[in-house]
Order: sequence, then C-alpha cells, then structure tokens
Amino acid sequence: MASTATKSKPAIVVAISEDRGSATVMLRERVRKNSLTREDVIEALEEASVPVNDQVEKRIKTFLDIVNKSGTCETAQLIAEAIPPQDAQDEALVFVSALQEQADAWQDDAAVNCYPANAVVNVQQGDMIGTISPPQEAKSGMDVTGQEVAGKGSPATLKLDHTLQRNAETNEVTACASGMVVVHGGSLSIEPRTCISGSINIETGAVKTGEHLLVQDRIIDGMSCTARGSITVGGAIEAARVYTGSDLFVRKGIIGRKCGLIQSDGSITAKYMTDANVVCQQDLIVVSQLMNSYVCVDGFVEATNASIIGGATYSHMGIRVNTLGSSANIRTRLIVGVEASDIRRIAEIDRRAVKIQDLMKRIRFAIDSVTAQGNKSTTQQHNLAHELEAKIQSSQEQLEKDNVLRGELMDNINTTEPAFVEIYDQIFPNVTIRIGDRTTTISEEMKGPVRIEKQKVRHVTEVVAINLKIDRVTVLTSERDKTGELLDGYQLEQAASALNAD
Repeated sequence: MASTATKSKPAIVVAISEDRGSATVMLRERVRKNSLTREDVIEALEEASVPVNDQVEKRIKTFLDIVNKSGTCETAQLIAEAIPPQDAQDEALVFVSALQEQADAWQDDAAVNCYPANAVVNVQQGDMIGTISPPQEAKSGMDVTGQEVAGKGSPATLKLDHTLQRNAETNEVTACASGMVVVHGGSLSIEPRTCISGSINIETGAVKTGEHLLVQDRIIDGMSCTARGSITVGGAIEAARVYTGSDLFVRKGIIGRKCGLIQSDGSITAKYMTDANVVCQQDLIVVSQLMNSYVCVDGFVEATNASIIGGATYSHMGIRVNTLGSSANIRTRLIVGVEASDIRRIAEIDRRAVKIQDLMKRIRFAIDSVTAQGNKSTTQQHNLAHELEAKIQSSQEQLEKDNVLRGELMDNINTTEPAFVEIYDQIFPNVTIRIGDRTTTISEEMKGPVRIEKQKVRHVTEVVAINLKIDRVTVLTSERDKTGELLDGYQLEQAASALNAD
C-alpha cells in the first residue's frame, strides 16, 4: 500500500497509510544514542496531524527504547491505529446450540470453519431452531488523524416465509416444515432436502433429485449424483461424477484419482482436493490442501489457510493461498485473469473435434469398402454410400463451425478485470503464474505475504510482486504467452451437462 510521508525533524519520518487506517514512524538517518526524546516524537506526530492517546504513548515508549539503544530504526514501527467504524448489522438467524454444535463439528482440526450451519443441519418440522439476532445501527469510527469515519448502511429486518414462524416477543423461530434452511438475500425459508443416511454406492445406484441433497457419508468411486439444489456430503467424494445446480459442501475431501468430475453452478467448499477434476461457477474454498488437481473456477479460489501443490488452477478473478508449491519442487500452475468458462468450452470443442475426426475416418473407410466392390455393389450399398458422404459433409461443416467459435473464444479469453494471486506464507520454486497473457516462473523461494499482479511500470506492462508488509514492488521476469498455450496440460474431463437434473 502506498503511503505519504510528513517530515518534522531531520531524522524522524511519520508515514500515514492511504486509507488513514495506520501511521508508522522510523528514522531517516542515525542519531546519537539517548538523544531522541518523547517530545521529539510527539512534535513529529502533531505535524502529521496524528493525535496522541494512551495507546500511542505506549508505542512511543517502545520506539524510543529501540532508537536510544542503537541510534537507529530503519524499519517502520506502528505508532497509531484508527478506530474502525462499525457497519450496520442486519437481523440474522442464530441456530440453537444443539444445531450449531453439529455445524461446528465439521471444522475438525482446521484453522477456521468454512461450512455454514444451514448447509450442515437438517431441521425438523415443529422444532424451535433458533432466534433472530437484533439489528445493529452503524457506528462511526476515527482515522489516525482524528477525523470521523462514518459506518455504512442501515440494518434490515429478516423476512420469513410460511415455512418458518417467529415469536414476536422472544424472537424464537420454529420450523413449520422439514428440510434445509435457505437464505435468499434478506429472506429465510425451509426448502425440501433429500437425505441419504449412508453412502451413495452400488446399492443406492445413481442419485438424481430436483431438491437439495444431504449425503451423510461418502460418494464412492464410479457413482453419479445430481441435484438441482445444493449438495452436502458428510464424508468424502471419491472418483465420482457429481453435479449440483447450487453449492457443494464436502466435510472431508474430494479424492478424484484423476478421473470423475465435480461440477457446481454455485460455490464449492471442501477440506481438501487430491487428483480431482473440479468446475465451479462461483468461488472455490479449500480448507487445507489442493493437490495435483485440475480446477476451473469463474470466481475466486480461496485457500487462505491451505496449500496448492501441483496440477493447474484456473481462476477468473484471483487466488488467495497460504503456501504455493512445495519443497519437492513439484510443478504447479496458476492461471488467473482469463475466462475460466471459456477454457472449458474450448476444451469441449477440442474433444468434440477428435471424436468427429475419428467418426469421419471410420465413415470414409466404410465408403471406400463399398466403392472397392465396383459393379458388384448393390443399389442399397450405393444409397448407403451416398448417406455416408452426406454424413461426412455435415461433420465437416460442424468442424468448421466449431473452429470459428474456438477462434472467437480465444480472441476474447483474457479478461479486463484486475486479477491477482496472493500468497501469505511462501512460494516454492517451479511455480508458474499466468496473469492474463503474461507468465512468470518462480525459480527461487519467496516469502509472503505477497501479491502478484500485472502493473504498468514505466509504461510497460509487467508482472510484479508486492510485499504486503512493507509495500515494496518487485518486477518479476515474465513473458507474453500465446493464447493457445492456456490449454497446455489441461486435463479436465468432459463437462457433466448430461447429469443435469430434469
């Protein structure tokens, strides 16, 4: 983050962040030991319009201790922080403790719980399921210069439909139906949910529902599962084909074994993904690890407490990750700032072209077999040969049509929105990051927190690494890649459109 500096005395520099959320102090040059006083620092802060309170006084003492022992302080020291405003809080449903404990159990040993309670619990008609928390008005805060910062918004009330009943005096909420609690904007309802007490396996067969779906255990290898609503899985998803018209929540992980396909028209949340093929139209949330997987996401990839190792991760908007790559130097590819949905469409076109060309080859062989018979061929065989010729012609027209579409998709695949990769812990070597049409390869270990993005540097577009602690920008060696190289190594299986619920 850029900052503006205000000088007071020759040695002291006070820097205020652009958002006026914090202020730091440091020395521009060495001073004699024990020569800097509290009054010197306060004078510098006053000139920078930073008021002094009890918290600032404590930090002044810490700063003076550092300076007067060594005569220097080249690293900026936090001296003041803003009092942040509080935005308005809408009414919200707070589940009763028994239901909330069910949801909390899904956290297991993860650093945070990414699973919303309404996705985990299944409510029963007649049960008191929770209370409505009161709305909170917005409250003002104060920036580091003492200026008031207003909180945003006005609190909204929560609307309940006929599937829920609210006690006007106690704000207790009772379920008038069984199923899944669903929040749409500021409205709350219960929608039907199909429940499977065990796993989806050979005994259950393929599962297809127009409702939400709750699977208490696993979805095993080779099975298929389709739901028009959300899918919640209490165990793991193995090498299966899964489609959901909404969100997918997996308590354990997705173990793809380099086959199968997980496809969601909403978001996907899972503890880990290994050797998986994954497509989602919104955000992908990984709790601990994304390993050797091919992922195509139209939103963000959120892996803030996780690692991404191996495979290829495509994201339209950006990727946030704790650790990128591994000490074993496993090749890891990240591609952001491209239309992820178009990547899939191009891959589908390429797969279709292979199938059509194979079909045309077999048809041509059949025609040649008839032609080789000459006068010995029957009228029926001649008619069949003409039909096959027509089939080849229509197949060729399909190829040409697909080729035009493929070219149009390629021409417009790079997005104009800013895209980025943020790494909070470290990046290991042999990681390739492509942002739009430019690619950089990390050859040496890099410590986080760092943000990698495209910027104009001296009127030239470069890939840069921004140290998020000290706001230092480093230009990374990068090159402009051809659009066709986006699909190098792309191994995602055919889309699961055939699985869509009726």
